Amino acid sequence: MALTFKGGIRSIGFKNTAMCRIERLTPPANVFIMVNDGVATRKYNAHRVPVAKIGERVFRGQVIADTSGDEEGCPLHASVSGTISDIYEDGDGRTFIVIENDMKYENAPTLSPIGKKLTECSTEEIIDVIRRAGIVGLGGRGYPTYKKIKEAVGRVEFCIINCAESEPFLTSDHRLLIEKPASVLNGLKILLKALGLRSGIVAVGEDKHNAAEKLRELVGDSGMIKVREFCSKYPQGAEELIVYSLTGRELRADETPLDAGCVVFNTQTSEAIFNAFATGMPLTSRVITVDGDCIAHPSNLLVPIGAKISDILAHCGGFIKTPAVIISGGPLSGRAVTEDDVITPETRAIIVLSDDVAFTGRDAGNDLGVCIRCGRCVSACPMRLAPNYIAAYSRMEKYTATVPYGLKRCIECGCCAYVCPGCVPIVGLVRRAKEALSVDAGEKQEEVH
Repeated sequence: MALTFKGGIRSIGFKNTAMCRIERLTPPANVFIMVNDGVATRKYNAHRVPVAKIGERVFRGQVIADTSGDEEGCPLHASVSGTISDIYEDGDGRTFIVIENDMKYENAPTLSPIGKKLTECSTEEIIDVIRRAGIVGLGGRGYPTYKKIKEAVGRVEFCIINCAESEPFLTSDHRLLIEKPASVLNGLKILLKALGLRSGIVAVGEDKHNAAEKLRELVGDSGMIKVREFCSKYPQGAEELIVYSLTGRELRADETPLDAGCVVFNTQTSEAIFNAFATGMPLTSRVITVDGDCIAHPSNLLVPIGAKISDILAHCGGFIKTPAVIISGGPLSGRAVTEDDVITPETRAIIVLSDDVAFTGRDAGNDLGVCIRCGRCVSACPMRLAPNYIAAYSRMEKYTATVPYGLKRCIECGCCAYVCPGCVPIVGLVRRAKEALSVDAGEKQEEVH
């Protein structure tokens, strides 16, 4: 029987690209690599600074930005070879490095495999390789993976690879499991060695049965890795709900999966770890889903970090309808962006929707909705919060009053706004309250999909 949790939304679907093989993005003329996101509370990238200079020629995989001194964080690498044409800060305090692509994709000469057997590697060596490769959580938050491992050593019983991917439209992790299952499993083995564990778990949505079967074929009867199937219900991919489904343990607001003896990594994070060990290639690209009723040719694309959304949309044939919104991430948990925005390690998808389909629950500016006190949001909330009261107090700007109703435990999955018949922008109001109270919306959350 598939593991599950209470609440959530069943089988929304729209997995239009589940059969679309991963293809490479047409090489963009320029990439715009974000050095930091201008959010001071995110210490893991706030102190990162450029180490390359304008006019310098760089190779793919070369370090172009790093943290200064002993600050937390990990380096950034050039995603293409070429010349650095600009380094600038935008109006939101975000710093970008612009690389003019020479279309040669020459790798940095210093890149090489780890050069020793995994059994001969210490925890410290594995952590150092992952840090130098710039690998971060690829499920939505971007927390440095080396830090996550360091925090988990000696504290966890379960190491879990999260392949749930339950949000509508998203299929990039599914395709990676189909096309590169061995890489994902080998990444898990590296994580198990670093954590000192004998066995791990791959958590797969039951709608990905073909991927689960492929994984089981590779795993065999060794007992080292177990493939567990989860109910195809959104937001099963949230760390808290993965942990609850496996252990029955419900995390409090001040707890993380580590407190339940679990550590969770994304599918693509695991694959990136294996690539770093096998080839020496740091994190320079990721797989995203491009879909929505406006997209001419929905696709799963391997894209370089820093590619502009406009280049991605052009590769997919542009629009067949007038778009109402472009979303980075899933349609329920993602954020509205523009064609001038760029791909970061946290970008899981680009979803473009028309007015026929667009979901407005993310946008606090859409303040016209009226609560009819039906209670559907409470029933749908997988964290068992009171979204109706959080939204009401946020709308009145009584932000401290939202905390007793679960503001800090909210994972911003969007289930509440999705089921709301009054079209109240609950997620937007939650984010407004969190920003007002300086609560980092993703401080504990690796991903919600």
